[in-house]
Amino acid sequence: MKAKEPKVKKEKVEKKPTEKKSLFAKKEIPEWKKELKEKQKQDPLTTKDYVCWGLFILCLIIGMVPYALRAIDPTYDDSLSFSEKIKGNSSSGAEKKKDTTSQLLCNKDMEEENFKYTVSIDNSYKNGNVVSGQIIYKITSVKEPYTFDNVRIPEYESFSSLNLDGLETEHVPGSDTYTVVIDYAKNASLSKTEELQAHFKVYSAQYNDYESSGYICTTNKKEG
Repeated sequence: MKAKEPKVKKEKVEKKPTEKKSLFAKKEIPEWKKELKEKQKQDPLTTKDYVCWGLFILCLIIGMVPYALRAIDPTYDDSLSFSEKIKGNSSSGAEKKKDTTSQLLCNKDMEEENFKYTVSIDNSYKNGNVVSGQIIYKITSVKEPYTFDNVRIPEYESFSSLNLDGLETEHVPGSDTYTVVIDYAKNASLSKTEELQAHFKVYSAQYNDYESSGYICTTNKKEG
C-alpha cells in the first residue's frame, strides 16, 4: 500500500481592497497632451504667424463690406438681376455728372510800327478742356505805304505758315480782317504744336494767362 502524501495547506492570498475613485478627483493628463503643451511653450507664435492671422481677419472684413453697403444703401433693390443693377448704377451716375461747356471771349488792342489792330479770341471748352478756338485780327489803322493786304501780323503769319489739319487761316483781299480757326477736336496733334501753346490751356489757366497778358475777358458757362 502506498503511503498517503501529507496534505499541504494552501496559503490564503489576501485581496487588496480596491480604491474607490472620487468623481471629483483630478484626472490624469495624457502624455501626448503634456508633450503638446511643452512644445507650444518652446515654439511661441512668430511674426509670420501674426501676419497670417492678420490677413485672414482682413479678408473676413473685406468680405463683409458689400453686405454692409447694401444694408445702408436705401436705393438697393435685391429683386433686380445683376445686369439690371449695373445698368441702374451707370444711368444714375450719368445723371449726376453733367458736362459743362464754357466760352471764353477776350479782346486786346495791339500796335506795330506802321499799323494798329485788335485781337478778338473766342474759345470753346468742354469740362474745362479747349475744343475749338477762333482768333480775329482786325486792322484799325494803317500808315502808307502799308495797306490791309501787305501788313504782317506776327502771330497770324506764324499760324498761316503751318499746314495742319484742323487749323485754317483766311484773309480776303482788301479786307481789314484776318481770321484763324482752330479745331482741336478734329486734330489731337494740335495740342502739341508749339505755335499754339499760348492758346491751348485748360479753362482757368487760359483765363488767367490772357488777363495777365493784357486781354480783357468775359466768360459764359453752361451745364447740360
